[in-house]
Amino acid sequence: MRVAIPDTGTERGLTTMDVLMSLLVSIVASVIAHYICKWLDGGNE
Repeated sequence: MRVAIPDTGTERGLTTMDVLMSLLVSIVASVIAHYICKWLDGGNE
């Protein structure tokens, strides 16, 4: 099975910085979603 690598304008494909930024954005989005869910539930835990 081959995974398609998006064309970034270079022949290397994804750089380490792209992967780290993607990971950071997903972690921040998860934390924000967690606090929104707690806020909507009333914050009682």
